[in-house]
Amino acid sequence: MISRNFFFIGTLCVSSLLAAQVKDITTVAEHEKLFKAEKPMITLYFSNQCGPYKATKPHFHKAAEEHTDINFCMIDTTNSKLQNHMNKLNIQAIPTLIGSFNGSIILRHKGGLTKNALELKIAQFKESIAKAKKKPAA
Repeated sequence: MISRNFFFIGTLCVSSLLAAQVKDITTVAEHEKLFKAEKPMITLYFSNQCGPYKATKPHFHKAAEEHTDINFCMIDTTNSKLQNHMNKLNIQAIPTLIGSFNGSIILRHKGGLTKNALELKIAQFKESIAKAKKKPAA
């Protein structure tokens, strides 16, 4: 009995660590810090009431586990502190996926995503980053 409880507790700890790979952004300062960082970032703008978001969410969390070279973040569009931020980024549909690198948006997708569609977007994002890194500085 003790070993089963230990396994169960261990499983809960591991799941918490995996879920922690997607960062919930609650302030503009948090977003700006990650947006300007050298590590690429994919942000999912969502609302819990949105059906397409609910379908995309598990794929987004799984992708965060598999693509550790990217910061995966989520922003709840009902957060009133972030309304100006979302207006500035022209967020007009939920969910919206935005990929950024070194302070520039290089990927934007409106609407829900299947696992395969999300993986395709991530591959395109990584390809765009590779091209950006190869460009000589002006």
